[in-house]
Amino acid sequence: MTVKLTRALPEPLSQRFVAVESVFSAAEDYLFELYLLDVARLVRDPFPEATALVIDVDTSDMSLALDIVEGDEELLFVAGVPGAYLPDYRTEEDNRSVLLTAVESTLETVLGDRYPQELWQPAERPDSYRVPLPPRDVGQPPLTTPPSPLPRSNLRVEVVIDRDPDNGTEAAVFLDGEPHVAEVTVVDPGRGYELAEWRENADYNAQDASPAAAALIRKWFADAEPSQFITA
Repeated sequence: MTVKLTRALPEPLSQRFVAVESVFSAAEDYLFELYLLDVARLVRDPFPEATALVIDVDTSDMSLALDIVEGDEELLFVAGVPGAYLPDYRTEEDNRSVLLTAVESTLETVLGDRYPQELWQPAERPDSYRVPLPPRDVGQPPLTTPPSPLPRSNLRVEVVIDRDPDNGTEAAVFLDGEPHVAEVTVVDPGRGYELAEWRENADYNAQDASPAAAALIRKWFADAEPSQFITA
């Protein structure tokens, strides 16, 4: 008796796997956003003007250390510099290190088993990364708001793509037959780019995407760099 070790996509079982995996992916993206909101809450208690963090990652065990808190126009905190940055701040435990540890621990949870470059842009030093904080007007929904229902495991997703060489690419997405707005990112080096411009396009398209989509966008842009249509 011959048993197929791979599942064909048209098979109902394969479709159910894809649907459930998409639910997990969406949940991971949402949890990622919530953790970053919590990091912003912690950091903006002593630093209301904080806009980004710089973290160091120990690649031997993937532990994190908070190095810098950035504001719009100045550095608000630099690790290891005594006295000048949190002279009066205390947590409830009366120990500033508790705050730093909480931030680092939450970011380690966000990182999980992923590589930091999948989530954040490298900073100046080796193994350091810049973590943008969510805008100040983004907050968690009220506790009274009921959680959104998870998609059904048999959710039908249809994508119709119109590729027009003169006018770009459009996509229409239907979930169970209902139209939804699609955010389309086209990775196509065919019209010709300089490498610096191509990388700027990658950053631009990834900056507002969800973490999962951003990682794929950066990967596909990077994979296309050897193309004959991209020049140094």
